[in-house]
Amino acid sequence: MNRIQQLYKDLFGIEPEVKDKNDLEELEEKLEKDLAEVKSIEKNSK
Repeated sequence: MNRIQQLYKDLFGIEPEVKDKNDLEELEEKLEKDLAEVKSIEKNSK
């Protein structure tokens, strides 16, 4: 399991299904978007 899969598992409690490199890239993009959203929410709540 690589770093991206581990992050997903830590955040959501389930291991992501990754069949190939494209799945991994999509997962990384999703995590980056989620992180940006969380940072935006944190900034707006201060």
